[in-house]
Amino acid sequence: MSWARANRDLNKKMGEEGKELGEAAGKKSLWSSLGGTLGSLGMLALMPQLGALGGLGKIFASPLGKGLGVGIGSLLGSTLGGEFLTSKKNKEILRGTADNLEFYGDEREELRDEIKDSNITSAATSGLTAGMTAWGTKPLEIGEIAEVATPTGALANTRPEDILKRISEMPVKPINPIIP
Repeated sequence: MSWARANRDLNKKMGEEGKELGEAAGKKSLWSSLGGTLGSLGMLALMPQLGALGGLGKIFASPLGKGLGVGIGSLLGSTLGGEFLTSKKNKEILRGTADNLEFYGDEREELRDEIKDSNITSAATSGLTAGMTAWGTKPLEIGEIAEVATPTGALANTRPEDILKRISEMPVKPINPIIP
């Protein structure tokens, strides 16, 4: 076999293996993402029942508890989705245990780490979003006294409309310290 033909065959095999690796990572990422979405929605559906139990279940009634619950549900769902919904062949390709794998050893590890990091980032984002949304759902009624914590206490025990008026009257300072 000539050198050119051996090189061509090697490049062809390397290209096929790279394509298989990319497809396997894409499918695992897809199933992880779908599992994370279902996990966070599942936790949102379970929270009223958990809160009704009392005791530790009441943690999920607070905005912090809702955010924490959704984040945990998303992380759990993405882990389970990536592990149980990804085909055996794709898992073997990503682990490097499939037959006839010769290339991309470091890339496999990087792809697995990227999928894990993506799952964690997505879970944290989901939890933070759910917590902030739950925190902002209690509307203040006009005339209600707002307990506003400020470093100086200047706005403490002030009505919401007075706070908005004072904020709108504040001078705008330039962001760049060079500009006077």
